[in-house]
Amino acid sequence: MRDYVSLGTGFHVMDFRVPEGLAGKRIDELRLSDDFDVRALGLMRGSDFLSCESGSAELQTDDKLLLLGRRENMQRLGDSL
Repeated sequence: MRDYVSLGTGFHVMDFRVPEGLAGKRIDELRLSDDFDVRALGLMRGSDFLSCESGSAELQTDDKLLLLGRRENMQRLGDSL
């Protein structure tokens, strides 16, 4: 996790740098919502924004994944990697 913004409601938006071990995986393969109660809002690849709505975006090393969720769930996600 690189940076986060508190929304003041117990939820945070976080900037998660995609590690090499997740390169080549699709967003939906991460099971963020099911396993961690975290939602992918979008993906920054360089200066381009890619939608994560379909879950089919394939991750590349150093992409920035924008995540929404509670801090403790984000921590569980980070610990699982």
